[in-house]
Amino acid sequence: MPTRSDFEAGAEKFAIAAGLVDQLAASAVSSGAAQILRGGSLGRQVPLQIASAAASAEHCLAVITQVAEICLQRAAIIAEYEEHLQMYDIAYERYDRASRAWTAQHTAWFLDKTDQVAKPVDVPQPPTRPMGPPDWAQVRRL
Repeated sequence: MPTRSDFEAGAEKFAIAAGLVDQLAASAVSSGAAQILRGGSLGRQVPLQIASAAASAEHCLAVITQVAEICLQRAAIIAEYEEHLQMYDIAYERYDRASRAWTAQHTAWFLDKTDQVAKPVDVPQPPTRPMGPPDWAQVRRL
């Protein structure tokens, strides 16, 4: 499964490919084949083939651009999940410390024979773990 950096790298490669396809389409159209090849079946066929190739390149450009956008969206989704997971880890560390302190206070209260130790209240509650990432994502813990 791809990671956030895999999606970011993919988006960059697709963006570069889109630029190259765009240049190819522009070069084909601007070649001026109709001006060079005047008349005859070749003069008719070459401009038609160039126009067809340019249309195909434009379709490919749209698809490649869309895939690059999807990669960026997925990278953002993974980044957001990683941020939520990091906040959860911090909250869990706080909970763990508070839970150990509460347990120590409770033990002291339970073992107290003098009734001088107050019973601890407000048992710490663990934080809620964020929902898992989508199936297509691989998340790396920081």
